[in-house]
Amino acid sequence: MKHKRLISSGILIIVLLSVLSPTSVLAWHPTPSSYDRIFEGDSSFYNYDFLSNDHTLVPDPGDPLNDACDFPITLVFTDGSSYGDICNLYGSSWPASSMYNFVQSPHWEGGHAQAVGDSGIKLRHGFWPDDFIHMRVYPAVDMEGHLYCTRFGFYNVASTHKDRRELSLFPEYGWSEDASEWFASNSGKTVYWDYWDIGNVESYRWERKWVGPQYATHIWQSDGKVNIVRMDT
Repeated sequence: MKHKRLISSGILIIVLLSVLSPTSVLAWHPTPSSYDRIFEGDSSFYNYDFLSNDHTLVPDPGDPLNDACDFPITLVFTDGSSYGDICNLYGSSWPASSMYNFVQSPHWEGGHAQAVGDSGIKLRHGFWPDDFIHMRVYPAVDMEGHLYCTRFGFYNVASTHKDRRELSLFPEYGWSEDASEWFASNSGKTVYWDYWDIGNVESYRWERKWVGPQYATHIWQSDGKVNIVRMDT
């Protein structure tokens, strides 16, 4: 019985820290020249996701003081993609905090940009029990949420990263490029590697900050070229 209580307590701590992790309360600093709004036909999205759904906090592209971003967009799901279909590729997910993107699609009423949030698909991944791999998908308006353009048809964009030792005093978050490759490789779909250059290049570097009782490290890693996962294959 004692062991069961310890296991239950451990699971509860992991769930709470998954929701209240440093990336849920603190944004980081992307390379100013890499941050931009991406247009494809009449649709658009930002090439990073954001801490807030408040559009007044979205900085102008190239803003050197930009501290509103979380992780780069590294994946695009195309050819009939929907939020529900993507979730079904990977199964059940651990709880997590939401991040946001500001997206626009011509098939929406009025065609105007909307703030959309997602807590994402968060899976156990790594040696320690508090190691995860995490993808947030936009738009996640509902299970049929997607963007539309002539080039890709219905499509979704996603940010990716890994969480290491999330329960420790020194958690690490990042490696977006590696996480993108894992999600693409494990989709069971046809993948076009480094297919679309959206400019969000991040040389391997890190930022460290105190967040509550934890000293968190954010690892930047992105070649600026998203992998395409074709959902019709």
